[in-house]
Amino acid sequence: MVIYLCLLVLAAGWLLIYMILRGVFSRESLGNFKLYPLAFVLRSRKAIEFFDKVVDRSPLFLTVLSNIGVAIGFGLTAFSIYFLAKNLGTYLFAPQQVGPQNIVVPLIIGVTIKLEHLPYILLALGIVLITHEGMHGLVARLEKIRLKSTGFFLAFIFPGGFVEPDEEEFNKAPPKTKMRVAAAGSFA
Repeated sequence: MVIYLCLLVLAAGWLLIYMILRGVFSRESLGNFKLYPLAFVLRSRKAIEFFDKVVDRSPLFLTVLSNIGVAIGFGLTAFSIYFLAKNLGTYLFAPQQVGPQNIVVPLIIGVTIKLEHLPYILLALGIVLITHEGMHGLVARLEKIRLKSTGFFLAFIFPGGFVEPDEEEFNKAPPKTKMRVAAAGSFA
């Protein structure tokens, strides 16, 4: 129950800060930082310069890696469909065999995971976000697709990251390029 009270206080504080910034300063953004009622977005272009340096140093390695990522992406998609279909079949036609190994459980702090585990989960999530979005950015720059920005966001307590490619350039790119960019994040 304490965790829910903490989340409620966090939400109330966040809304208060948002209303003060919006009411007193008549603005929701400060440079690359944009505040929403229960979220914020921080954009940066510095990571794009880093992506360009890495791509300039090892284009062949990244090309091979992105091609392997496409192949593995198709394989993992097939495996995922098989795995989920098999579990659905077990659930529908042999419910007596359903056990903890067949259930997908959402991560809910205080319900399905202990609060003590939260720092480890956030650390793992941070590593995954950086590598996942970083690979999308590296392969996009390798394929000469312009990136508008990269960034980080927090939607209440849920962190996220993004790499924002130029949509026109991405849509005009050949299918092989699109597959490389899309598969890169999952392969990371």
